[in-house]
Amino acid sequence: ASSARPIPGSAVNPRKLKSALLMVLLLISHSAIGDGLRVSPLKVEFDKDSNSALVKISNGGGEKFSVQLDAMSWTQDATGQDQHAPTSDIVFFPRIFSIEPGDQRTVRVGYQGEPVLNREKTYRLYAQELPVEEPGVIEMKFAIRMSIPIFVYPESRNSAWDIDGVEWTDQGLSVRVENNGNTDISVGAIELSGRNSTGAELFTLNEHGWYVLAGRSRNFLLPWSGELCDQLASFDLAVTRGSETRIRQHGVADTDCPASTR
Repeated sequence: ASSARPIPGSAVNPRKLKSALLMVLLLISHSAIGDGLRVSPLKVEFDKDSNSALVKISNGGGEKFSVQLDAMSWTQDATGQDQHAPTSDIVFFPRIFSIEPGDQRTVRVGYQGEPVLNREKTYRLYAQELPVEEPGVIEMKFAIRMSIPIFVYPESRNSAWDIDGVEWTDQGLSVRVENNGNTDISVGAIELSGRNSTGAELFTLNEHGWYVLAGRSRNFLLPWSGELCDQLASFDLAVTRGSETRIRQHGVADTDCPASTR
């Protein structure tokens, strides 16, 4: 039988552990009950005829809070992971303001970057809730941070995307979606249906997608433990984007199953 041994110099600080656990609980609680900061619309789109928009930020909670806005450029690396950096292309006013319960503020957002010629530019506007501290009051405060995608489109748009490949890993099936168009795509859902040699369905997996920016590819993972690997003969893979669905059918060789399950 194996036993765990402490690593020298790695003794756990009880106070730090307690703080970490409290932070986790706060995040869980906040995700369940947070209803203060709200934004509309959920995304902003600019083109050659329009480079400004109005964003409404409202307070759906029971306490006054302040909001701070920041803009970042938004790109993706070779694997489709999001990358952000400060930018001056996006302007907005006001930057910091307060909202009473049940009230809302209107923010004007504009684009002042270079003209977009061949491929869209993408950004994100972050709205950070700043709880208002009251003198003499000590209590836990929850802060919400919301992100609004901003798309600046070229004059001519084209959409071209497909399933670029699939690969079994120890964690499940990795699905690569490629965007060869000059504007973003938003992958809505990815569904995997496994079948045995007689065609009977063994299981179905569903995962939510995400944006794949223009000219990029992104890997989506469908977690699967692989208990039915020895029975799996084929699978159908469906990737949906809006009203479009790409479907691929694959046979499964014994060696395709994740190594950790055989």
